Amino acid sequence: MLSFNDKNFISTFFNDGGYVLNFSNSEFDDFTLNSVGIPLQTQYKLSKGKSFVEFINQADDGEIIKLVTDLIEYIEYQNIEDLLTVEKRNLYPKLKALMSKFSTNQTFSSTLVTDVKEKFNDVYIASQLSIMMSLVEESPSDVIGKSKELLESCFKHILDEFDEEYSPSSTVVQLRKQVFLKLNLDPKENVSAKNNNDVKKILSSFIQVVDGLNSLRNDKGDGHGKGKNYTELPVRYAKLAMNASLTIVHFTWDTYKMHIGKYK
Repeated sequence: MLSFNDKNFISTFFNDGGYVLNFSNSEFDDFTLNSVGIPLQTQYKLSKGKSFVEFINQADDGEIIKLVTDLIEYIEYQNIEDLLTVEKRNLYPKLKALMSKFSTNQTFSSTLVTDVKEKFNDVYIASQLSIMMSLVEESPSDVIGKSKELLESCFKHILDEFDEEYSPSSTVVQLRKQVFLKLNLDPKENVSAKNNNDVKKILSSFIQVVDGLNSLRNDKGDGHGKGKNYTELPVRYAKLAMNASLTIVHFTWDTYKMHIGKYK
């Protein structure tokens, strides 16, 4: 259980005079909605920092750990530790150690996001499949969440490689749109889709799968606070989410490699 001192430490670390890291108001709402299913500023109608503190005071431990873990991943992925004050940079290892202590899923989640630009390749995809398969029976909700995160990591990596800008708070749906346009996979623009209705149907189904995974992750995955009537989906649905995600990742990744001349 998170103690009173733990929660106070977390609140103090992230509430910087009403600000939270380098988020704008809309970015913060988008980020927290994507993380725990709640746009905090809209919910509490306060500054970003004060809304964060209210959430810490009211949320259950699982929701707090999820949001803080995602914020740590954001700091690492965006490489913005230097934006922290000297005092907070010194406290940052303590924050990470605290989350490591309480979050049983942090190891998997951090390997999925940290240094993804350097790590993302065919071997990396295979390793994530192995990890998800090891979790699917005991924790299907985690696998649903990680299936969506694998898609998100793939899309971000490709956009990074093309030097395409995207918002830190972009949803996986928004990232998919950018990537599909860049790789000419949009069913409305793709030449093969225009000439072959079956190809168009398949590419269109990819869009629906991404949209579905994004919604399912908030509803049944590890990214949304659960009410007392929450029931976990059967394992077979977690396997479906995992396999659907991997199909799109493989196809998108192969298309990217073909685009840059590393795959035929």
